[in-house]
Amino acid sequence: MKGAILMVMTHYMELLSLHSPWFLILFMAVPVVFIETIFMAEAFSLLGSGKEREKWQTLSHRGGLFFSLYFIVAALYLVTRYIPTIEWRGPIDLIAVWAYVLGIIPAFLLLFTELGFIGNGPDAKKNAKCHIFILLLFVFFTHVAMVFGMVDPRLGGYEVSAPMHQDMQMNPGFQHGAMMDGARQGGPQQGPMNGSYGCGQNP
Repeated sequence: MKGAILMVMTHYMELLSLHSPWFLILFMAVPVVFIETIFMAEAFSLLGSGKEREKWQTLSHRGGLFFSLYFIVAALYLVTRYIPTIEWRGPIDLIAVWAYVLGIIPAFLLLFTELGFIGNGPDAKKNAKCHIFILLLFVFFTHVAMVFGMVDPRLGGYEVSAPMHQDMQMNPGFQHGAMMDGARQGGPQQGPMNGSYGCGQNP
């Protein structure tokens, strides 16, 4: 299949493929596990009573506090260390990356909730609804990032230049930093690592 074109990755998907499997764990698996745990604890706290309810509320509180701090640090890392190296691949790429970063907004709201600055009124059910709304807001941002992140940026009008064609193909072994260095230097691009080649590529 000589000359076959593989899918172009967004920087969101490229981020998850870096330092495999660690960035996938840090930027996707950990947030998903914590959000689902907090949702579960919140639901059981509404259904339970007495000491059982207090146990689930404690889990929800501690999980929310840790997760909000964790995601704030993760988002700040992306803004300061990853995003400055990006050469954007059109609107789809922008939406995917920034939707994920905007998850920092509900993360701050969750932190303020756990610290008692907001959602700390006398009505326990109203407080729980506020808590759940913040969690849903985070889920919304991350799902937008996930959906757009899996889309080929060319569908949004991005065009791959001929010299960069091979580097923009989907290849889990290709490192973001190497690609960006090659793009800045304007020289020949590195081939796929570990000796793996896409369709139509010769070693």
